[in-house]
Amino acid sequence: MIANMVAKVDMVDMVDIVVTKCYFFIQLFYFIRKKKLKFFFCLNSFLKFLISCK
Repeated sequence: MIANMVAKVDMVDMVDIVVTKCYFFIQLFYFIRKKKLKFFFCLNSFLKFLISCK
């Protein structure tokens, strides 16, 4: 019974994480659409910089 409760909590945490990530990406998408390509190019450069640092 306790194991079932723990499993349910894990499920809720998983769903919460997925929803939070989806929400973040939606916010990011709308932000990019507002700021258009300038922001996108900055983000792209930043990602390339991060990858080159690894």
